Amino acid sequence: MVFNSLLGKLTVLLVLSGAFLLSGCATTLNGPVHAYPGKPRSLSELAEIRIPPGINLIAVDSVEYKHGEAGPEGVPLYLTPGRHQVAVNYSEVYGDPTAASLYTSDTFIFTPDVRAGETYRFAHNGPEDPASADVSTADVEIWLLNTRGGQRLQAARRVPAGGILSQLGVTPSPTVVAPAAPVIPAPAPAAPMPAPARPAAGGTVLDELRNWWQQASPAERAEFRKWIVDHP
Repeated sequence: MVFNSLLGKLTVLLVLSGAFLLSGCATTLNGPVHAYPGKPRSLSELAEIRIPPGINLIAVDSVEYKHGEAGPEGVPLYLTPGRHQVAVNYSEVYGDPTAASLYTSDTFIFTPDVRAGETYRFAHNGPEDPASADVSTADVEIWLLNTRGGQRLQAARRVPAGGILSQLGVTPSPTVVAPAAPVIPAPAPAAPMPAPARPAAGGTVLDELRNWWQQASPAERAEFRKWIVDHP
């Protein structure tokens, strides 16, 4: 597969360069988010807010939500008609993978009055190519669009990162501690892996890394960022 090939090459390059990436919080949900009580309803009874890659859902109506890595089309959030409070932020890895930093924006709190059958979408002014962005000058803003009429809704509040759940009256989800695993004797050490091949003459690790990163699709980049978080 293309992704496996890309992952293998980027892994070798990251080992050679000694890169380190900062990771975010663990995720708890994947796929559509139904932010209302009871059984799933017909989509015609609900409003949809599309959450694109790079934007993280924090809370809806004082209930904490977390979702996994969004695909190219994002994650749908389904709400019942009426006014809701939705808190989101933006996060992305800035800089090339040899000297990257995780940028996280302020939290933006929206209070949209949504209608059944309507579709909305969060948008932001983050860079198209985060690999070439400078985290020290970043100041990303988020807004909400009605995809049918094009109306743009600004956030009701913007809160600096940190402590946002307590300000929203949200009790963070409890941490589930797994029972201690039985002690298993350690296996014999494996034979050392052969050293990875160096880049072709005339090229550097950074050149190769940038080349493969530029060739990757948005979905492949998203999968690779998730892989890096899972393999610090």
